[in-house]
Amino acid sequence: MVTRPLAVVFALAFLTLFAPLRAPGNPLKDAPPEYFVALRDAVAAFTARDFDKTLKSIDAAEAILPPNPITLNTRGAVLIEQKKFAEGEDYCRKALAQDPKFYPARFNLCEVPMVQKRYAEARVMFQKLLDENPKDELAQFRILLTWLMDKNEVEARKVLDAIPFPGSTCAYYYGNAAWEFARGNLAEGEKWVTRGNWVFKPEMTSNFSQPFIEIGWLRSAPGESVTLPELAVPQGVAPKPLDLGTPTKAPEPAR
Repeated sequence: MVTRPLAVVFALAFLTLFAPLRAPGNPLKDAPPEYFVALRDAVAAFTARDFDKTLKSIDAAEAILPPNPITLNTRGAVLIEQKKFAEGEDYCRKALAQDPKFYPARFNLCEVPMVQKRYAEARVMFQKLLDENPKDELAQFRILLTWLMDKNEVEARKVLDAIPFPGSTCAYYYGNAAWEFARGNLAEGEKWVTRGNWVFKPEMTSNFSQPFIEIGWLRSAPGESVTLPELAVPQGVAPKPLDLGTPTKAPEPAR
């Protein structure tokens, strides 16, 4: 599986991340408006997968203020997308050198072994994030995918059953979709994605749908939200089953 790196987490929760930047004591709290405009432009360009424009926007931001974890991580995310993994990891580590707890950079570092199909290694790294924050549903979801890609339904089921419902993200819906897709139950997988997309806005589902796109369970054009055929839109689900071998006995997910 080739998962798309976390699209610079703040791209999907922009206001949540930028609010602390204006808090007292933060070195960016007094940044001029054009600085935040440049960051917003970087977010929009990254989401549209226009990496040249992303970097130009980051250059514009860093012409106003020195590099910080946000801009460094954005450069790292672009390089990881371009499969320049060593360089991307270097920028993420530079971000963490300034702020060891900066979640987007830590997550992107976890994504690198995921992209390279080193699922056991990725799982250990995501588990560390989850141990530090047991409510991290995105990390739970990624751990679930590593078990499914390693064809271990028993462990995957344990992770899926631990995802809360209702939750703060679409992890429950997309987790059940992953379970069904991986077992070849395409119609059921589509139903779970439909439910998740009905409850959560596209900006909240992107980090969950992107791995499905790379696996081949979902289909979407770059920069477009993931939608389903039954919603009568051009881009929709075109899932294909993942060969997990002989399925182990497991309870069906609650509907």
